[in-house]
Amino acid sequence: MKQTSKRLVSIIFALLFVVVSLVIFFDLIQPEYANVTDLKSKAAGERQFLASASQAATQVQQLISTYKSQSQNVQMLALAMPTGEDLAGALTQIYGIAQSTGVTVGSIGISAPTLQSQTSSTMSGLRPVGTIAFQLAAAGSYEGFKNFLSELENNIRIFDVKAIAIAPGQNATGPTATTQDSFVYTITLVAYYQVP
Repeated sequence: MKQTSKRLVSIIFALLFVVVSLVIFFDLIQPEYANVTDLKSKAAGERQFLASASQAATQVQQLISTYKSQSQNVQMLALAMPTGEDLAGALTQIYGIAQSTGVTVGSIGISAPTLQSQTSSTMSGLRPVGTIAFQLAAAGSYEGFKNFLSELENNIRIFDVKAIAIAPGQNATGPTATTQDSFVYTITLVAYYQVP
Protein backbone atom coordinates (compact mmCIF):
# COMPACT_ATOMS: atom_id res chain seq x y z
CA MET A 1 0.00 0.00 0.00
CA LYS A 2 1.20 3.38 -0.90
CA GLN A 3 2.12 6.10 1.50
CA THR A 4 -0.72 8.36 0.35
CA SER A 5 -3.24 5.58 0.72
CA LYS A 6 -1.97 4.91 4.21
CA ARG A 7 -2.35 8.58 5.03
CA LEU A 8 -5.81 8.72 3.59
CA VAL A 9 -6.86 5.61 5.54
CA SER A 10 -5.41 7.04 8.77
CA ILE A 11 -7.18 10.39 8.17
CA ILE A 12 -10.46 8.54 7.54
CA PHE A 13 -9.93 6.47 10.72
CA ALA A 14 -9.14 9.64 12.64
CA LEU A 15 -12.23 11.39 11.30
CA LEU A 16 -14.26 8.27 11.97
CA PHE A 17 -12.82 8.11 15.49
CA VAL A 18 -13.71 11.81 16.06
CA VAL A 19 -17.26 11.28 14.71
CA VAL A 20 -17.74 8.17 16.85
CA SER A 21 -16.34 10.05 19.86
CA LEU A 22 -18.75 12.95 19.25
CA VAL A 23 -21.69 10.55 18.85
CA ILE A 24 -20.75 8.73 22.05
CA PHE A 25 -20.30 12.03 23.90
CA PHE A 26 -23.60 13.59 22.78
CA ASP A 27 -25.73 10.44 22.79
CA LEU A 28 -24.40 8.57 25.79
CA ILE A 29 -22.17 10.67 28.07
CA GLN A 30 -23.97 14.03 28.07
CA PRO A 31 -27.43 12.62 29.03
CA GLU A 32 -25.85 10.51 31.79
CA TYR A 33 -23.92 13.53 33.02
CA ALA A 34 -27.21 15.48 33.20
CA ASN A 35 -28.76 12.56 35.14
CA VAL A 36 -25.82 12.47 37.54
CA THR A 37 -26.09 16.24 38.07
CA ASP A 38 -29.82 15.92 38.75
CA LEU A 39 -29.22 13.06 41.17
CA LYS A 40 -26.53 15.05 42.99
CA SER A 41 -28.86 18.06 43.36
CA LYS A 42 -31.69 15.79 44.58
CA ALA A 43 -29.35 14.13 47.07
CA ALA A 44 -28.19 17.54 48.31
CA GLY A 45 -31.81 18.66 48.67
CA GLU A 46 -32.73 15.47 50.52
CA ARG A 47 -29.72 15.88 52.82
CA GLN A 48 -30.83 19.43 53.55
CA PHE A 49 -34.41 18.24 54.16
CA LEU A 50 -33.12 15.47 56.44
CA ALA A 51 -31.04 17.99 58.40
CA SER A 52 -33.99 20.38 58.81
CA ALA A 53 -36.34 17.50 59.71
CA SER A 54 -33.92 16.16 62.32
CA GLN A 55 -33.51 19.68 63.72
CA ALA A 56 -37.31 20.04 63.89
CA ALA A 57 -37.55 16.62 65.59
CA THR A 58 -34.93 17.71 68.12
CA GLN A 59 -36.89 20.89 68.83
CA VAL A 60 -40.10 18.90 69.24
CA GLN A 61 -38.35 16.55 71.69
CA GLN A 62 -37.11 19.59 73.64
CA LEU A 63 -40.63 21.03 73.72
CA ILE A 64 -42.04 17.71 74.90
CA SER A 65 -39.46 17.45 77.67
CA THR A 66 -40.13 21.08 78.66
CA TYR A 67 -43.87 20.40 78.70
CA LYS A 68 -43.40 17.28 80.80
CA SER A 69 -41.22 19.15 83.28
CA GLN A 70 -43.75 21.96 83.51
CA SER A 71 -46.81 19.72 83.74
CA GLN A 72 -46.32 19.53 87.51
CA ASN A 73 -46.42 23.35 87.65
CA VAL A 74 -49.59 23.34 85.55
CA GLN A 75 -51.17 20.81 87.93
CA MET A 76 -50.19 22.94 90.93
CA LEU A 77 -51.73 26.01 89.25
CA ALA A 78 -54.90 24.02 88.55
CA LEU A 79 -55.09 23.15 92.25
CA ALA A 80 -54.43 26.75 93.35
CA MET A 81 -56.87 28.28 90.85
CA PRO A 82 -59.06 25.55 89.39
CA THR A 83 -60.86 25.93 86.09
CA GLY A 84 -64.43 26.46 87.17
CA GLU A 85 -65.83 27.28 90.58
CA ASP A 86 -65.13 23.88 92.24
CA LEU A 87 -67.35 24.64 95.22
CA ALA A 88 -67.14 21.09 96.52
CA GLY A 89 -63.34 21.23 96.56
CA ALA A 90 -63.30 24.59 98.34
CA LEU A 91 -65.81 23.44 100.97
CA THR A 92 -63.88 20.22 101.51
CA GLN A 93 -60.69 22.17 102.08
CA ILE A 94 -62.36 24.61 104.49
CA TYR A 95 -63.96 21.79 106.50
CA GLY A 96 -60.73 19.76 106.46
CA ILE A 97 -58.66 22.68 107.74
CA ALA A 98 -61.25 23.45 110.41
CA GLN A 99 -61.34 19.85 111.59
CA SER A 100 -57.54 19.54 111.72
CA THR A 101 -57.18 22.75 113.78
CA GLY A 102 -60.03 22.09 116.24
CA VAL A 103 -62.35 24.80 114.91
CA THR A 104 -65.98 23.79 114.55
CA VAL A 105 -67.76 25.22 111.51
CA GLY A 106 -71.39 25.91 112.33
CA SER A 107 -72.59 27.20 108.99
CA ILE A 108 -71.25 28.41 105.66
CA GLY A 109 -72.94 30.87 103.35
CA ILE A 110 -71.83 31.09 99.73
CA SER A 111 -72.18 34.24 97.64
CA ALA A 112 -72.76 34.13 93.90
CA PRO A 113 -69.58 33.90 91.81
CA THR A 114 -68.34 37.18 90.35
CA LEU A 115 -65.80 37.96 87.63
CA GLN A 116 -62.91 40.33 88.19
CA SER A 117 -62.41 42.87 85.40
CA GLN A 118 -59.14 42.79 83.51
CA THR A 119 -58.06 46.31 82.70
CA SER A 120 -54.35 45.70 82.15
CA SER A 121 -53.21 45.10 78.59
CA THR A 122 -50.72 42.51 79.87
CA MET A 123 -53.60 40.40 81.16
CA SER A 124 -55.31 40.19 77.76
CA GLY A 125 -53.96 36.70 77.03
CA LEU A 126 -55.03 35.22 80.36
CA ARG A 127 -58.32 33.67 81.32
CA PRO A 128 -60.67 35.82 83.36
CA VAL A 129 -60.56 35.24 87.11
CA GLY A 130 -63.71 34.66 89.12
CA THR A 131 -64.25 34.87 92.87
CA ILE A 132 -66.56 33.12 95.30
CA ALA A 133 -67.17 34.50 98.79
CA PHE A 134 -67.76 32.20 101.77
CA GLN A 135 -69.22 33.45 105.08
CA LEU A 136 -68.32 31.08 107.92
CA ALA A 137 -69.74 30.91 111.40
CA ALA A 138 -67.26 28.94 113.49
CA ALA A 139 -66.36 28.31 117.11
CA GLY A 140 -63.21 27.20 118.86
CA SER A 141 -60.21 28.24 120.88
CA TYR A 142 -58.09 31.22 120.00
CA GLU A 143 -55.07 28.97 119.35
CA GLY A 144 -57.18 26.79 117.06
CA PHE A 145 -58.39 29.88 115.21
CA LYS A 146 -54.79 31.06 114.70
CA ASN A 147 -53.91 27.63 113.36
CA PHE A 148 -56.98 27.73 111.11
CA LEU A 149 -55.85 31.04 109.59
CA SER A 150 -52.29 29.74 109.22
CA GLU A 151 -53.52 26.61 107.43
CA LEU A 152 -55.70 28.74 105.14
CA GLU A 153 -52.65 30.84 104.32
CA ASN A 154 -50.58 27.75 103.43
CA ASN A 155 -53.39 25.90 101.66
CA ILE A 156 -52.90 24.90 98.01
CA ARG A 157 -56.06 26.74 96.93
CA ILE A 158 -55.88 30.50 97.23
CA PHE A 159 -58.17 31.91 99.92
CA ASP A 160 -58.23 35.57 100.98
CA VAL A 161 -59.59 36.46 104.40
CA LYS A 162 -61.68 39.60 103.85
CA ALA A 163 -63.31 40.07 107.26
CA ILE A 164 -63.13 38.57 110.74
CA ALA A 165 -65.43 39.15 113.71
CA ILE A 166 -64.63 37.56 117.08
CA ALA A 167 -67.11 37.26 119.96
CA PRO A 168 -66.88 35.38 123.25
CA GLY A 169 -68.28 31.86 123.19
CA GLN A 170 -71.46 30.89 125.01
CA ASN A 171 -69.60 29.24 127.87
CA ALA A 172 -66.80 31.81 128.03
CA THR A 173 -68.34 34.10 130.65
CA GLY A 174 -70.58 33.81 133.68
CA PRO A 175 -70.51 31.74 136.84
CA THR A 176 -70.94 28.43 134.96
CA ALA A 177 -68.10 29.05 132.50
CA THR A 178 -66.11 25.91 131.79
CA THR A 179 -63.41 27.48 129.68
CA GLN A 180 -62.10 30.97 129.09
CA ASP A 181 -60.75 30.09 125.63
CA SER A 182 -63.94 29.60 123.63
CA PHE A 183 -64.84 32.11 120.93
CA VAL A 184 -67.32 32.45 118.10
CA TYR A 185 -65.86 33.61 114.78
CA THR A 186 -67.51 35.07 111.73
CA ILE A 187 -65.14 34.93 108.80
CA THR A 188 -65.52 36.06 105.20
CA LEU A 189 -63.24 34.19 102.78
CA VAL A 190 -62.79 34.69 99.05
CA ALA A 191 -61.63 31.83 96.78
CA TYR A 192 -60.42 32.37 93.22
CA TYR A 193 -60.94 30.29 90.08
CA GLN A 194 -60.25 30.51 86.36
CA VAL A 195 -63.28 31.02 84.17
CA PRO A 196 -63.44 28.18 81.58
